[in-house]
Amino acid sequence: MEPIPVTATELRTRARELIERAHYYNECFRVENFGRPMAVIISCQEFNELQALLKEHSRALSTLRPANGNKLSTVRRPRKKP
Repeated sequence: MEPIPVTATELRTRARELIERAHYYNECFRVENFGRPMAVIISCQEFNELQALLKEHSRALSTLRPANGNKLSTVRRPRKKP
């Protein structure tokens, strides 16, 4: 599901409505500040499902080993240039 974009100002005035829509209708919102994504609003149920999925994948990844026997290292994102 694609998150519905809302501005930080909209969130300030419609917070209760957006939270209820996330909870009751399983809608997802992406909060933006000056066009930049800052946060996401999802239901607690969806959050718990994502947490469980993350734990499951994390456990599976921790058992993988490359051919040389060393554990896989975490992938680091390249730093953004200022």
